[in-house]
Amino acid sequence: MKKTILAIMALLAAFCTWAADFESLRKGKSMVVPEGTTIEGIITSDYRQPNSELNRNTGWNNVDLSLSHKTVYIESIDGKFGFRLIFPIMYDNRFEAGTLVRIDISGCQLTAEKGPERYTISGISAKTVTVLEKNVPIPEKKRRVAEICPEDIYTKVTLEGLEFLSKQGSFANIYERCAIGTPLNENTIDSHLNAADGWAQLLEDSDGSAIYMQVNFSCSWRRNNIGVPKGVGDVCGIIVTGDNRRYGISFGPYSIRPITFQDIRIPYEESSSFTTVVSWRWDRNYYEGMSLRDAGFV
Repeated sequence: MKKTILAIMALLAAFCTWAADFESLRKGKSMVVPEGTTIEGIITSDYRQPNSELNRNTGWNNVDLSLSHKTVYIESIDGKFGFRLIFPIMYDNRFEAGTLVRIDISGCQLTAEKGPERYTISGISAKTVTVLEKNVPIPEKKRRVAEICPEDIYTKVTLEGLEFLSKQGSFANIYERCAIGTPLNENTIDSHLNAADGWAQLLEDSDGSAIYMQVNFSCSWRRNNIGVPKGVGDVCGIIVTGDNRRYGISFGPYSIRPITFQDIRIPYEESSSFTTVVSWRWDRNYYEGMSLRDAGFV
């Protein structure tokens, strides 16, 4: 009799499971997800890469380095919508880009935010994630900067026709002693102030639209001894929003986070969508200075 009751309960639970599509959960309000709710989607971040989220300061000289590792991005199979997933433990995240998963999000917190609209699901346990398939192609989604919309947030997008506004320096031009200590730093780790773990470079397209590319200091490629690419090309990454309060910098409604160095598809051969009108050099014999450019208006 007891076995029969347990079997009936398991059968009822199976029928009560609701495979929610991403759009149905985007209702503009925060809530605790109802019991029996699952979602299926493609992971677009990678647990081996440290550029999923800004590791924020917990003090002026202390950074919580677990935040990026706790953050996972998932998008619908058609690539239209995305969610940011926050795991309570960084070691729960062992998901590679291109993994198709089913997640039981029963009882998790769905947080809706405005300006622009985006959604985060937190409180997920690795035990509720079922890997359905690996090496699944991530839907290709191409945009110009001006075409980005709230539906693109937390999805992987290729932004076309971009170049670095400043073609000198590294992917994170900072005073190194302010950064968290990593093997990339010239000084010893003990000498670092651990004041921050993230900076940004401004990208621009031929339409004059610009977007910041955010890079965490733990990325092995942020200083590669050859500087940023000097040409015009595409940048692929997760569209995010937010700022860097450590420096009081607003990145605007949208910014982009490449997951790997290969996502930066700009050639190193120098080219530009603009014509240089006037340029000058800095005082300290730096190789390059600044230039004012024109897109045909002068």
